[in-house]
Amino acid sequence: MDKKIISLLVSKDEKGLMLFKNKYDKLLRFVVSGILKGREQDIEECLNDTYLKLWENAKSYDFTKASLKNYSVVIARNLAINKLRQLNKYNFIEPYEEAQDVIDNLPSKEQSNPEQALITRENIMVIKKLLGKVKGTDRKILELKYFYMQDSATIAKTLGLTISAVDNRMYKLRKKLRLQLMQEMQNQ
Repeated sequence: MDKKIISLLVSKDEKGLMLFKNKYDKLLRFVVSGILKGREQDIEECLNDTYLKLWENAKSYDFTKASLKNYSVVIARNLAINKLRQLNKYNFIEPYEEAQDVIDNLPSKEQSNPEQALITRENIMVIKKLLGKVKGTDRKILELKYFYMQDSATIAKTLGLTISAVDNRMYKLRKKLRLQLMQEMQNQ
């Protein structure tokens, strides 16, 4: 089905966009809403920008690098983070703590130099390795918190846990991952 959608988008057939929206709109809305909490106009704008970006870049999409689902989630997530940055820059919103933490730790284009880019890539590889070891509910919590940027209450509801259980697991996971990351960095 995804190959058909991309094929239609590449040929600029609007049916491809409709099929895509029918299949992925709820997921993308979940991702964007988690970042832009309650700002319906900004959420709709971000979703429309996601569809436009997919429409414009369908030719460059590569099935071997990512599924259409993951590709579109990353587009939507990045657009939502950029929108949150823009809103925060002009003080239109008070960013919630988790989103601001993620935003503050993303490398900016202005800071990027070849040495910093190499260090960032190396750090990302180490973090991916460590995250690959996390399984089960803990992995789901990490994905919902940092990839989909959901708050603890939403994660608790989604996974059938209490908010304090989610927060406690996150605390322990961060502590464990931080320790493992420091050990990995010392070994390099």
